[in-house]
Amino acid sequence: MPEIVRSRGGDYVVALPGSWTIIPLANRVETANAVSALVTGYVGRDDRRAQLRRVLREHVLGLAREARTADIEFLAVAPELVPGVPFGGALTTRTLPWPADAGPLTQPVRTVSSGDRESAGHVERMISVDYVVPTPVGAGLLLAFSVPEATVSAEAILPLFDTIVEAISWVDAGL
Repeated sequence: MPEIVRSRGGDYVVALPGSWTIIPLANRVETANAVSALVTGYVGRDDRRAQLRRVLREHVLGLAREARTADIEFLAVAPELVPGVPFGGALTTRTLPWPADAGPLTQPVRTVSSGDRESAGHVERMISVDYVVPTPVGAGLLLAFSVPEATVSAEAILPLFDTIVEAISWVDAGL
């Protein structure tokens, strides 16, 4: 479902496929409520799954804390990019100044990397796919996707992320 995102680089529409869920960052209570609803909806209320609920809740709340610290404007998580793998992906966005000496940013720039990430008390190898997209005000919009390396290869997930980035559209402030 398309979502209008407010950013310093201009408002834009992002369309996330499937079960991606947007986590509000402006208010900690709203964040906690959204995370609880997401985790309970995904895992259920069975007492035997309480440990899984706790781990997943801490994982997503940790992502939200990191996002606030890093001045992230938008956070979305995918409860299941790969069947059977809980919380298989995350997307964050923020506006970056684009250096004048770098020349104009005219098309998205993509970088792919991998590295370790600590979350909810354990270390996991992650694939990071970052895109910098030109904004209407001459800045760059950083879209940072991350997925566990154990669940999917970069080659398999890049077409999905490319499609999400290609579908971004800017909202005309005059409308």
